Amino acid sequence: MFRAAPLSAKLVPWALHILADYHPSYPSLLLDDFHLWTGSSLLHRHCLWSLSPTFARQGFLAAVLAWIEDPWHSSHIFIVPRVLQRDFGRVNKNIVFLGQHSDVPLPIDFDPLVPFVLFYLPPFVRKLPNTEPDRTLLDEAPFLHRPGWVDQQLDEMRGL
Repeated sequence: MFRAAPLSAKLVPWALHILADYHPSYPSLLLDDFHLWTGSSLLHRHCLWSLSPTFARQGFLAAVLAWIEDPWHSSHIFIVPRVLQRDFGRVNKNIVFLGQHSDVPLPIDFDPLVPFVLFYLPPFVRKLPNTEPDRTLLDEAPFLHRPGWVDQQLDEMRGL
């Protein structure tokens, strides 16, 4: 139940198919619980992580710390068994939850007892706000015109 999905070449196309709306880059590094997670090895990389739930929080934090250094040129895909999700599910607001999946391509001898959850830390995309203000966000003015008595008082004040 606490075992990570075995790393295989079949995991990459499966994950990229689910992430198609995000236009992900092809992962250049496959990581699991036993790989070295140093920051320099994760910089400027697109990674696929297959983690057990006990190491998921540490893996997410290692990925986020590397991603912070260069968010425009790195991304991380995480496949984790859906156990202890409260412990690692909300590590960073930039990590997107993409649902639980039972159709993960696994070796025949691997029988998972729980479905897997997929998370994605996409590359950061700078976006400027719209050039035109959104009219639906603005309230209408309470008075569309100035009452006549206000104009009279302004004229009197100007004459003083």
